[in-house]
Amino acid sequence: MEFLVPLSSKDQPTPPTDLEGQLRELIDSLPDGVALYDSDERFIIRNDRYRQDQQHISDRLRLGMKFEDIVRTVAEQTFSELVRPEETDFDEWIENRLQRFRNPGGPETRQYKDGSWEQNQCIITPSGGRLIIRSDITERKRLENEVQALNATLEQRVEERTKALQSQFEIQTRTEIALRQSEETFRNLVEGSLQGIRIIGEDGRVLFVNQTHADIFGYESPDEILAKGLLPNLAAPHEWDRLMEYREARRKGVDSPSVYEFDGVHKDGSMLRIQVRPRSVVWQGVPAGQLTLLDVTERWQAEKALRESEALYTTIMDSMPTPIGLKSSDGKYLFVNKVFADRRGMTAEDIKGKTTFDVWPQAAAERLLASDQDVLKSGDLIEAGIDLRGTDGVLRHYWGIKFPIFGNDGEITAIGSVHTDITERRRGEETRNRLMMAINSVSAFVAVWDSEDRFVFANKEFRRHNDLARDYMMSGTPYREFLRALIDSGLILEAEGCEDEWFEERAARHARAGESFEVRRRDGYLLVNEYRLADGGRATVATDITERRRGEEDLRGALIDAERANQAKSEFLANMSHELRTPLNAIIGFSEMLVGQYFGEIGSQKYLEYAGDIKTSGEHLLRLINDILDLSVIEAGELKLAREIVNFREVVDDCTPIIMDGATRKGIQFTRAVPDDLPPMLADRRALKQILLNVLSNAIKFTQEGGSITLTASVADDAAVVEIRDTGIGIEDHKLASLTEPFVRGEANPYKSQDGTGLGLAIVKSLVELHDGALEIASEPGAGVTVTMTFPYGTGRQEP
Repeated sequence: MEFLVPLSSKDQPTPPTDLEGQLRELIDSLPDGVALYDSDERFIIRNDRYRQDQQHISDRLRLGMKFEDIVRTVAEQTFSELVRPEETDFDEWIENRLQRFRNPGGPETRQYKDGSWEQNQCIITPSGGRLIIRSDITERKRLENEVQALNATLEQRVEERTKALQSQFEIQTRTEIALRQSEETFRNLVEGSLQGIRIIGEDGRVLFVNQTHADIFGYESPDEILAKGLLPNLAAPHEWDRLMEYREARRKGVDSPSVYEFDGVHKDGSMLRIQVRPRSVVWQGVPAGQLTLLDVTERWQAEKALRESEALYTTIMDSMPTPIGLKSSDGKYLFVNKVFADRRGMTAEDIKGKTTFDVWPQAAAERLLASDQDVLKSGDLIEAGIDLRGTDGVLRHYWGIKFPIFGNDGEITAIGSVHTDITERRRGEETRNRLMMAINSVSAFVAVWDSEDRFVFANKEFRRHNDLARDYMMSGTPYREFLRALIDSGLILEAEGCEDEWFEERAARHARAGESFEVRRRDGYLLVNEYRLADGGRATVATDITERRRGEEDLRGALIDAERANQAKSEFLANMSHELRTPLNAIIGFSEMLVGQYFGEIGSQKYLEYAGDIKTSGEHLLRLINDILDLSVIEAGELKLAREIVNFREVVDDCTPIIMDGATRKGIQFTRAVPDDLPPMLADRRALKQILLNVLSNAIKFTQEGGSITLTASVADDAAVVEIRDTGIGIEDHKLASLTEPFVRGEANPYKSQDGTGLGLAIVKSLVELHDGALEIASEPGAGVTVTMTFPYGTGRQEP
């Protein structure tokens, strides 16, 4: 079979699919000639039988020829053989043939001058093309003529016989002779008929079958059928009930089909298609039924193949994932596929015959109708996007193609449409565009490689920093080629002198993916991360860490300098403290001697006051030096705690007399709430005492006369919690964080300031942390300060 594949919009042929191959074999197996023309009347398909019928012009017949050109070619060579006697004008014959092609009616039967008969049937396909089926019915016509002649002869003989019987008895002998001759003639005619004939009695027994009948069903002779007595299974089982209904109806005189078909069974078991013409007759003086049978298996198979072909086309259209529709020029739907109907929540039959406004909402119908009008006015194919909301309320995006379908007169008779749902693609494109914008806007260098390690994409930063290898940043470039070009460009400083080794190491890291590493380039440092993608590809993401590396180097240098300075400061403070304590001890000792007048009275009272001031100032300076020395020892990490089992209540008792002296002078009420069963602690007794004295001394300093200080101790979460609360002047929230820093004092008001070094709370915090504890300070201006210290028991807890 010659087969012309329909061309795409770019006139590029598409290889036939397996389905098309099966279709070719199916059409070639048909006994009739089949030819298919597209909507432009171009010849695209013919089977072997059609080619044989056209052998006289096969050298001039080409796929893609217009039907009119083929008709003229045929007429030019065989016009005298084709025309009927009344058809003598060449152009008139051509025009009539074209009109029958473009406006086909029912099957057309034609007898040619050579006596042969042909039946032509032209069918319009859903796509607007034409399917021509040519059947040779010469044999069928001959059989029909013979049967008609036979019936006419039989009727004439019967009439003659009746007249003879009614005339006179004396001619009975001659009448009987004539009857026998008539029967002889009947038998000769029946036996020679090309149609099967069966006579059945009212009891269902087969009375007579001719040889043709036996041949049709594969039996050697009529006797083989008659020997069975009753009618053998010449019909398929599923046909028995229907055929019996027809026979009973004829026997009772009830209307039944004058012509019908049934599925017959050949002797070898194969299926036949039999056409039957029943009539009532008298056989040997007894009422009987005559069936004239014609084997129409070939025609039936051709029609079945045509129906299957049409069903195949419909199945293909319904299996398409895009909505496809066909509308008449007046806006009524002629055909829609299943996807189209499903999107509207209807069936294809429901939509057929309806208008656009019957199927779509008003706004959508107006847009669709406007595009239909554009096709009708221009006569051209149009493409456009359109947004349509489905029955589920979801707005979907479609890319629509509408095209005109022309009739025989060149006018547009229908409009075809194919709408592809691009909702997901559009969303994907929008997402991809946003992603690309995001990737291009980041400062990192990003490149993507496919599953075969070929270049796919790189953002602006990647391209800018690797511009020397820009010729290798093209789609499809292997990663190793790009990497080699990058080394050859001289950008990779750390690869100099070991190019091959560096190349293999870097390629291996890229292949492994999932690790981070630094690369030193001529323009700085990069932190590179290789990621494996879900599709097997890889992504390279690099960050410029040049400034960070420089900052880290500067920070390391600064830390080293700070450590050196801090060490020098600590050494200086330690040395200074030792140097100052010796003269201060002498000053304090001599001032005590003066105040005590150990060597006699001093003449003036003022000298005693001055000596007292010298002693007070010396003691204050000594405390300052001691605090500085303690802090420097702690900061230097040289203070080692002497841990022992300590009863916290005893430590509080040791501190109470010292605190009560200052509290009593200011009229401050000091309250202790330390339970007797508080578990002992593993701690440095001297450090605990220093912690309590520093915190309580601060509380006394900043609590007004008549205020109160409360010390409580408890156990919570396997830790000792010590809380010291005063009703002093308090401190603002933004200053709390700096209270524990060295030399920082909470109250900067000179009218409220107290003597102090600003090191007390810094020392307290350091000593608490040396005990693995925590220090918290809470306060509000005018509401006092609460200092909470937590000392974990750990392994040092001792049950009372």
